[in-house]
Amino acid sequence: MRSKSLLLLALPMAIPPLASCETVHEPMTYEQCSAVRMCTLRGHMVPVQAGQAWMGKLDLAGGRCVSVSLPAQMMHELQASGGNDVTVRGRVHEIPANAQVMTVEGRTIGLGTCGHFILFVYD
Repeated sequence: MRSKSLLLLALPMAIPPLASCETVHEPMTYEQCSAVRMCTLRGHMVPVQAGQAWMGKLDLAGGRCVSVSLPAQMMHELQASGGNDVTVRGRVHEIPANAQVMTVEGRTIGLGTCGHFILFVYD
């Protein structure tokens, strides 16, 4: 009987949320973002070329900026617009000391744009 109740509890968690029912994530500060694994930030993003990769440069309200790695389609849209006010959510990745090239999940990351970490946005 116990295994049946566990199955019933696990089944609802396996169903993806409906778009209108997704959890809303409030934007965080640069400092909050640097200390967590998943982060939501809001600011003005422009496309910049950083070495071998195009990145989003997200300027935050407090004057700091964060390098954002976007999926190809999102980057094309950002390049076409020239820049937008956005709210983005992604995974925080520390930039290794003395790194000249960085790859995350097969995507080349441009380094040296701004900040001490990058925000990796998934499809």
